[in-house]
Amino acid sequence: QLFRAVLAAEGLDEAAENWVMAFQADASEALADLIRFLLRLCGCGATIPREKVTDTEQLDAQVETLQDEMAQQAQAAYPVGSRAKPFRGIRKHAGHLVEKLLEDAAEADILGEEDLLDVWQQWLIAFSVSSLRSFRHTATLVALWTIRALSTQLEQTRDQYDVAVRQRDAEAQRSGSNRTRLAHTAEKMEQLDALRDTLDANLDALINQV
Repeated sequence: QLFRAVLAAEGLDEAAENWVMAFQADASEALADLIRFLLRLCGCGATIPREKVTDTEQLDAQVETLQDEMAQQAQAAYPVGSRAKPFRGIRKHAGHLVEKLLEDAAEADILGEEDLLDVWQQWLIAFSVSSLRSFRHTATLVALWTIRALSTQLEQTRDQYDVAVRQRDAEAQRSGSNRTRLAHTAEKMEQLDALRDTLDANLDALINQV
């Protein structure tokens, strides 16, 4: 669905929203769809089972298998590197979809969920050092879109954390401060702090390894 939306150049925002809902319902299958989207952008039609997508310990072996399969096929121009009419504008639309998907994930409070960013960035890193240009070039390009999106979310998370600190301090200084409100703010700060660490770690991995 993600790749079809990019090819059609329409329904991109809806596709991102649907993916977020799919992740909330079944994270493993949604992650499999996301990695299949990356594969399609590389010009690879392989279908990877969900259990292999999240098994990042076997990632190098999986990428090697995909490379071998691709090497046996006639190497046509891959979507993001093609000038063919069906792929015109695909970089623009794919970039928008990746950034919208991560933005919607943040709004739904799932961006810091275990596996989401970890699986995504590990696949991008593995593909970015592939011996196949279609894998290497596509993953590097997608990583740049991801870095831009995560940088935006990191800035917003820092701003939200600063607001929460001010709210906590203002409430604490009031006579008869509301303990429930203070506890809620403290919990929010803890969540924002964890998300900030997650975003920092994933950005560092992408910037330093891609």
